[in-house]
Amino acid sequence: MSLLSKLQPVVVEKPSEVVFKQLKDAILKEDVKTGDLLPSERKLSEQFGLNRVHVREALMKLEFYGLVEVRKQHGAIVKNTGVRATESIFSDALAMSKKDIACLMETREVIEVRIAELAALNGTPEELKELETRHQEFVDAVGSGMDAHEEDLRFHLYLADMAKNPVMRVLVGLMAPEVVELARQNNTCSKTRKEGALREHTEIFEAVVSGDGERAARAMRTHCEEGRKGHLSSARLSD
Repeated sequence: MSLLSKLQPVVVEKPSEVVFKQLKDAILKEDVKTGDLLPSERKLSEQFGLNRVHVREALMKLEFYGLVEVRKQHGAIVKNTGVRATESIFSDALAMSKKDIACLMETREVIEVRIAELAALNGTPEELKELETRHQEFVDAVGSGMDAHEEDLRFHLYLADMAKNPVMRVLVGLMAPEVVELARQNNTCSKTRKEGALREHTEIFEAVVSGDGERAARAMRTHCEEGRKGHLSSARLSD
């Protein structure tokens, strides 16, 4: 076996991702309280020693996960997640054993199956149009050969928004980054799996648009089951 085959690629985090993780940890550990205003972009950029563009991207991601609300001319306000204590369960994807991963995926399935059903029942015409945009972004990313992790995440998180259950939305927001990190570290997005995920997303999307809650739930269950198989079969982690 050659030396090159034994070497692993170096994963360098984006500056905005480092900022996001530090602010997320501060919020979930309650270093800042619900309703508190985070420091301004200028002050955060000075503290981190980064361009404000990276800070702004991190704040947008915090808002995407439902941890803050960004108000124009005001700043980022910490939201009441209601389930901050659960954060420690999903705090370190790389330290997870296969049993941990199985538990995470099982929990995700229970929540997301119900989310898909509720999204089909509660989605408005405007939301269905936005969901179509999110789905097309995933289609385009897969078609271009990208790993499509972020596009996959955006689709799932928007379904959670459509379900209109804030507790489920926050739980998905807590689990989703760890699921994405596991996918990246364990390289679960093979060409075959991406094509399978695309078919599954399409079935979920069509079921939600048709307003068929039972069909949407079945489609999401299939998607979660296939995802779980991929994570468990490729995990480079101890049992």
